[in-house]
Amino acid sequence: MQKPRSPQPSVQQNSQYTTALDFAAVKMSERSDSTVVAIDEKAPLLAHHTSESCGPQTCIDLDVATDTQEVSNSWTRVVNDVVVNCLSGVIAFMLTSTIAVSTASVLVGTGTPLSAYVANAIDMHLLGTALMCFVPILAEMAQRISGKLHHDMVTVVPTVLVAAAMSSVFIGCILFTLGYFRLTTIVNYLPYPVIAGFLSGLGAVLIKNGIEVSTNVGFPTSVETLTLVCPTVLFVLIACVAKQYRVSPTVTFPILILGSIAGFHLVASVAAAAMDPTPWLFDWSPHMLAATPRWYSWAELSWGSVQWTVMFASLVEIVPTLLLLVSLKYSVLIGSLSTIFQRNVSVDVEIQTIGKVNIIAGLVGCCGGTHYVSAMALLANFKAHPRLPVVICAGLQLTLWGVGLTPLLYIPKFVFGGLLMYIGVHFLENYMVAPAAFLSRLELLTILATIGSFITLGVLPSVGVGVVLSMLNAVLNLHVSGCIHHDVALPQHA
Repeated sequence: MQKPRSPQPSVQQNSQYTTALDFAAVKMSERSDSTVVAIDEKAPLLAHHTSESCGPQTCIDLDVATDTQEVSNSWTRVVNDVVVNCLSGVIAFMLTSTIAVSTASVLVGTGTPLSAYVANAIDMHLLGTALMCFVPILAEMAQRISGKLHHDMVTVVPTVLVAAAMSSVFIGCILFTLGYFRLTTIVNYLPYPVIAGFLSGLGAVLIKNGIEVSTNVGFPTSVETLTLVCPTVLFVLIACVAKQYRVSPTVTFPILILGSIAGFHLVASVAAAAMDPTPWLFDWSPHMLAATPRWYSWAELSWGSVQWTVMFASLVEIVPTLLLLVSLKYSVLIGSLSTIFQRNVSVDVEIQTIGKVNIIAGLVGCCGGTHYVSAMALLANFKAHPRLPVVICAGLQLTLWGVGLTPLLYIPKFVFGGLLMYIGVHFLENYMVAPAAFLSRLELLTILATIGSFITLGVLPSVGVGVVLSMLNAVLNLHVSGCIHHDVALPQHA
């Protein structure tokens, strides 16, 4: 026998309640009048609602409240996204502009006849990208060209700048070829101690360049030069300590850069009588900066003054180094983007794109380059848009290029030197200190020997030293462990 069903409430019976929240609101309003009302649990959740049944004190227009809250949340998200992307773009501009000046200073050298034309090199870097990895090699090429042309700046300056642009074209061709033919895995065929020693040697050269930018000497020995290098070392120590305590670089570097500039000018104003600010700042004359044309490569470069024979001979000398450095560094660097952004980044496609950009940058008279990993990590940490902050950064660099380089005269040199030195320390930490935890003593010796030969002999001899030592290490391991093992099973007795 079937149990009789309880009558279901009709929609009309509870037409005064639009939603369950309306129903609860009315009940709470009734309870505020000290009236105890039993809640009808059978009331429908979605029903019609007549305006006559609700007075102004007991009805709440929850649909309007929800819409208002959604609009408010959407505006909050928009404002937050705008602030995050603008802040990321500004911080990226601070990093890239200071590094552009640093690398341009390394390219022309310090205390050389070519250093008087640093504004032309900065012009190329602001319009293009800082060639951080290649600047030590290009700096040697520039000084070699200057020596072959007997330091005649009429021919040296255009030849060096065209050679820097042509090297960007050549780098772009290498990168496009590696990506198009999917040859980025070539780095896997070199022994790890060779790669680590090579990149550590590059870091040591960047540290040396940072000292030169700060003090105008290669190795500080006098009290004056040691005083100039102390803030540079302090800059690097603070950055390393902040990294050790996992402080985001998006917080560390803006505070360091702005704090260094403000602190320097504060000390200079307080101790004006005892302190000469001249050694701490770039000795660029305002007339030289004002006279430097924008887009020098196309505006006033005298193509007839370019010594093409000397330029191509100097480029041929660094071709093997560029081939090795591009295949090693760029493959490792682009491969790290997948880890930074937690997404699958095709190394081959990305390297093809970077190759095209380098070719275009070189053809229009600028320096090429690649992603600045710290700036990419900045975007990932801020959860910013992957492209909008880059556009903002590029716009600010273009503004600095258009306004002129005079604002850079107020930034102390130890800021630029500190950034270069920090990048060098980062290389040493990743490729010399970190591998010590899992490499053998002979492999560590190979890294140290590669670093020493990199600094004293050059790039290619250091790679040769590393390869030879790695082969000797492999032969020694084979001699100790043997090539063939015989497994002799003992007879089993019943």
